[in-house]
Amino acid sequence: MLLDAGHEVTVLDSLERGHREERAAHSATERAIETLVGELSLSVRDAGDVLGLSHQRVHQLVGARRR
Repeated sequence: MLLDAGHEVTVLDSLERGHREERAAHSATERAIETLVGELSLSVRDAGDVLGLSHQRVHQLVGARRR
């Protein structure tokens, strides 16, 4: 099945928008973790509870920001 060029452009635009939104969400999560753990001194477990993430994932992201 061949796709027309217009459909392919629409699909590519949608994928690019999805990637931008994913990067923005990741950045927002990192900023929230920095605020919760760094500025408000919450534990990684408590920050994970607030953000709906595991404490292990919060710990990973804290470590990534400090490198």
